[in-house]
Amino acid sequence: MRPVQGDPSRTHFTTVGHINPGGAADTPLGAQLANKICIHGPVSFVRRLELAAQKSPSAQAAAR
Repeated sequence: MRPVQGDPSRTHFTTVGHINPGGAADTPLGAQLANKICIHGPVSFVRRLELAAQKSPSAQAAAR
Protein backbone atom coordinates (compact mmCIF):
# COMPACT_ATOMS: atom_id res chain seq x y z
CA MET A 1 0.00 0.00 0.00
CA ARG A 2 1.18 3.49 -0.80
CA PRO A 3 -0.58 6.83 -1.08
CA VAL A 4 -1.51 8.27 -4.47
CA GLN A 5 0.69 11.31 -4.94
CA GLY A 6 -1.42 14.45 -4.95
CA ASP A 7 -4.58 12.71 -3.68
CA PRO A 8 -4.46 11.82 0.03
CA SER A 9 -7.89 10.19 -0.16
CA ARG A 10 -6.64 7.41 -2.47
CA THR A 11 -4.19 4.54 -2.05
CA HIS A 12 -2.33 2.29 -4.49
CA PHE A 13 -2.83 -1.30 -3.36
CA THR A 14 -0.79 -4.17 -4.82
CA THR A 15 -1.37 -7.87 -4.23
CA VAL A 16 0.84 -10.77 -5.28
CA GLY A 17 -0.46 -14.32 -5.49
CA HIS A 18 1.80 -17.31 -5.01
CA ILE A 19 0.64 -20.87 -5.42
CA ASN A 20 2.39 -24.22 -5.50
CA PRO A 21 -0.13 -26.77 -6.78
CA GLY A 22 2.46 -29.44 -7.51
CA GLY A 23 1.99 -31.54 -10.61
CA ALA A 24 -1.63 -30.48 -11.13
CA ALA A 25 -0.62 -27.19 -12.79
CA ASP A 26 1.37 -29.08 -15.43
CA THR A 27 -1.88 -29.82 -17.22
CA PRO A 28 -3.84 -27.26 -19.25
CA LEU A 29 -6.81 -27.60 -16.88
CA GLY A 30 -4.59 -27.19 -13.82
CA ALA A 31 -2.99 -24.08 -15.26
CA GLN A 32 -6.42 -22.63 -16.07
CA LEU A 33 -7.66 -23.23 -12.52
CA ALA A 34 -4.52 -21.72 -11.01
CA ASN A 35 -4.91 -18.62 -13.17
CA LYS A 36 -8.55 -18.21 -12.09
CA ILE A 37 -7.56 -18.40 -8.42
CA CYS A 38 -4.88 -15.74 -8.91
CA ILE A 39 -7.33 -13.47 -10.74
CA HIS A 40 -10.39 -13.75 -8.47
CA GLY A 41 -8.70 -14.08 -5.07
CA PRO A 42 -7.38 -10.50 -4.88
CA VAL A 43 -10.68 -9.04 -6.12
CA SER A 44 -12.61 -10.88 -3.41
CA PHE A 45 -10.07 -9.80 -0.80
CA VAL A 46 -10.35 -6.11 -1.75
CA ARG A 47 -14.16 -6.25 -1.74
CA ARG A 48 -14.15 -7.74 1.76
CA LEU A 49 -11.57 -5.18 2.86
CA GLU A 50 -13.85 -2.37 1.63
CA LEU A 51 -16.80 -3.84 3.57
CA ALA A 52 -14.72 -4.09 6.74
CA ALA A 53 -13.50 -0.51 6.36
CA GLN A 54 -17.09 0.75 6.13
CA LYS A 55 -18.16 -0.92 9.39
CA SER A 56 -18.00 0.95 12.66
CA PRO A 57 -15.61 -0.42 15.33
CA SER A 58 -18.57 -1.46 17.52
CA ALA A 59 -20.15 -3.41 14.62
CA GLN A 60 -16.84 -5.20 14.02
CA ALA A 61 -16.58 -6.17 17.69
CA ALA A 62 -20.16 -7.52 17.66
CA ALA A 63 -19.40 -9.65 14.57
CA ARG A 64 -16.59 -11.52 16.33
